[in-house]
Amino acid sequence: MKNLVQLNMSCSRISRFGEEFKSMENLKFLNLSGCKFLAQSPNLSGSPNLEFLNLSYCKSLKKVHRSVGSLKKLVDLNLERCSNLVRLPGEVNWRSLRSINLDYCTRLESFPEIEGEMKYMTSMSLSNTAIKALPSSIGYLINLELLVLSGCRNLREFILRHL
Repeated sequence: MKNLVQLNMSCSRISRFGEEFKSMENLKFLNLSGCKFLAQSPNLSGSPNLEFLNLSYCKSLKKVHRSVGSLKKLVDLNLERCSNLVRLPGEVNWRSLRSINLDYCTRLESFPEIEGEMKYMTSMSLSNTAIKALPSSIGYLINLELLVLSGCRNLREFILRHL
């Protein structure tokens, strides 16, 4: 598993992970979309080169492991329609992230604090989430081109500050 670069387990019946990702340092692509029994994303601290993470349509997913917030080479994060998702990592340092999709994460009430400039992020979609406010650190998204907040009925505060 040490040399594995791509892992596609979409629509599998996996419900949890143990220590599988501790030594997957070459992993760049992980597709767990449609894993309807998965309640928490795996600990990816042993996969520092991960670029693409797809957890979309994981209906039981409630929590994204804090290690995901430290993936500095992550380019694309898809959590679309994870309808039970309530928690992302508290702080994120996604230096390479270009796009994040949280559409229809209907129980997600907050977006994490952003640590440091995210100069590659161009697209962030949060439509139909339960987000109440965006953190002021959203100003670190200096090249954001597309921000989708449609259907965010709980959004009460939207303050953009240039940092």
